[in-house]
Amino acid sequence: MRLDNDANCFALSEAWDDEFTQYPLVMGLILGTGVGGGLVLNGKSITGRSYITGEFGHTRLPVDALTLMGFDFPLRRCGCGQLGCIESYLSGGGFAWLYQHYYHQPLDAREIIALWEQGDEHARAHVERYLDLLAVCLGNILTIVDPDLVVIGGGLSNFTAITTQLTDRLPRHLLPVARVPRIEQARHGDAGGMRGAAFLHLTD
Repeated sequence: MRLDNDANCFALSEAWDDEFTQYPLVMGLILGTGVGGGLVLNGKSITGRSYITGEFGHTRLPVDALTLMGFDFPLRRCGCGQLGCIESYLSGGGFAWLYQHYYHQPLDAREIIALWEQGDEHARAHVERYLDLLAVCLGNILTIVDPDLVVIGGGLSNFTAITTQLTDRLPRHLLPVARVPRIEQARHGDAGGMRGAAFLHLTD
């Protein structure tokens, strides 16, 4: 019997999707309650010595993020104990916190997205800022990992602007020779983790 965490199983599930098996290196990125993910190379999960491969949410805000958000932008204390983890800003809770930080109105992610869909000026500006911040942070990760495909899951992945508007923002945060990976919304939703767990025995 093999065990793995839910984020790695999510990435494995998506990498084994018939549409995505052509890609050697698949990166799963979860934007939900937290920020995490996993890496799959040639159909097998990469876990690392300490099983923390894919803990993208606990990388720190890059300098470019402070240039974008302002150098007085607060570094939040993450649940892991560190300051400035990108999870604190890019998770569903972080998405809501950013809105409250700039507009002093406590709304959750669903309420903000509903306002965005209605054309609300603040919500529109907020989503643009969030996508720019996501691109800055993801640029660092992509420079290290250089995947063929990024599959985005978690609650925020249901907000289609993330997958449709992220690609064009990435080149300015990558090396000139880097190729932007294909970016897609997860195909298997909440079942991805269980589906990936079922594939574990096939990857020994």
